[in-house]
Amino acid sequence: MELIYFKGKNFGDALNAYLWNALISDVIKPVNPEIGFLGIGSLLGLHQNYAPPSIKKIVVFGSGYAYGNPPVLDNQYDLFFLRGPISAKFLKVEEKENVITDSALLIRTLKLANQEKKYKYSFMPHWCTEFFFDWKKICEDADIKYLSPSLPVEQLLTEILKSERLLTEAMHGAIIADAFRVPWVALRCYDHINKLKWHDWCYSVFMDYTPIEMPSLYDLQHSNGKLSQYDSKENGDFNMSQFVQKRFVGNSSVSGIDRAKRELSKLKNASFSLTNSSMLKKLENRMISKLDLLRSKYGSGGYI
Repeated sequence: MELIYFKGKNFGDALNAYLWNALISDVIKPVNPEIGFLGIGSLLGLHQNYAPPSIKKIVVFGSGYAYGNPPVLDNQYDLFFLRGPISAKFLKVEEKENVITDSALLIRTLKLANQEKKYKYSFMPHWCTEFFFDWKKICEDADIKYLSPSLPVEQLLTEILKSERLLTEAMHGAIIADAFRVPWVALRCYDHINKLKWHDWCYSVFMDYTPIEMPSLYDLQHSNGKLSQYDSKENGDFNMSQFVQKRFVGNSSVSGIDRAKRELSKLKNASFSLTNSSMLKKLENRMISKLDLLRSKYGSGGYI
């Protein structure tokens, strides 16, 4: 089975290789080039860009829709479950039987080692946010631990476990924090944050997406420095330079930067969220049942 996802240095996407190799190595190895696997991410509508032409069957295991044209889930697709009710609506499938939540929830089944709490507050931006301004410096001034979404998955999981609270612009920062029972609050620094996928996941766990709006910050020198180190081949051929140029509005003023520092510091007093524990356990159990079904149908890379 072929793992299909955006292969970039981004926490949510990188969770795919980490989680599925840990949980279903018997399913994805040896690789069957005719069967594709859509797990974590808003892949439905984009997967055609990442799938090799040999793919004849596509397994959908917790993916969602947020970009492109929603595909028709015909006989080519083996739908185990979707991320959320909005995805179900766009894909025109019945919600009750086909929606659980984001499959990254299965991180709980790995039983990772407990970590001593080291950071009172941590902040994880969206991966594109790092190309507009040095938010790490803003966090240092606000006494908040900065978690870059481009760090290795194992390191980020450990850092989230070491955090008492997480401020996050990245949706999978919230999903993993919630799975680990680390209270989180959503914020939005730029308008490139996709609200649809956030709503999709939040509705699946009976919550609302109400991010705290932060000032958008820009620094041309920082952007140019980050872009000079960026390798599109390591990030699914995503044109980050074009992405930044379309959105850059000029360097932020000193007063604007100071305001952002104050706003970030004030978020320490925000109302942090956690989903209901018993509800989350029920979703996890439903997902584990789907995992058992997946193994029975596609064990050893085959198809029954």
